[in-house]
Amino acid sequence: MSVLTTKNRHNGMSPPRKSMIQQCGESKPKVTKVFWSEAQTLNQNQLGMTFPGAPPCTPTPEVARHYEYVASMTDIRAQRALRAHLDAIDVIQKRKAERDKEMKRKREKTYQKTLQIETKKKQRSQIYALNKLMTEMEHKLFTEFCKQKTETT
Repeated sequence: MSVLTTKNRHNGMSPPRKSMIQQCGESKPKVTKVFWSEAQTLNQNQLGMTFPGAPPCTPTPEVARHYEYVASMTDIRAQRALRAHLDAIDVIQKRKAERDKEMKRKREKTYQKTLQIETKKKQRSQIYALNKLMTEMEHKLFTEFCKQKTETT
């Protein structure tokens, strides 16, 4: 089956039908969310007997692929599960923030060290230039002193 491209569109070809795409296996199966109510997550009392709210069977893998069950938030078990999930996410986010903070601190430390090395290089080159200048001046003054000494004697 051909895929719709700009070239195909200009040739007057229509895009493949959804059923054809699904037959070719190019699409993910649709997942339906089922939101359980409190009546479905709690036990039911009818005629003096207690029945479980949710069906007591486990769906087959083929059926489970098409449904996602979301428990009622009035259910304590669902609240605990959600709280645990949010706590896990919070821990992950805190670790990530701490890791980012540590990396930022390391980069800052490296930057400061590099800055210090560059400052030392600059100071060293200034000292060498100053030493050279002082040596030249000292040599010039020494030669002038020697000239004066020879002229006076």
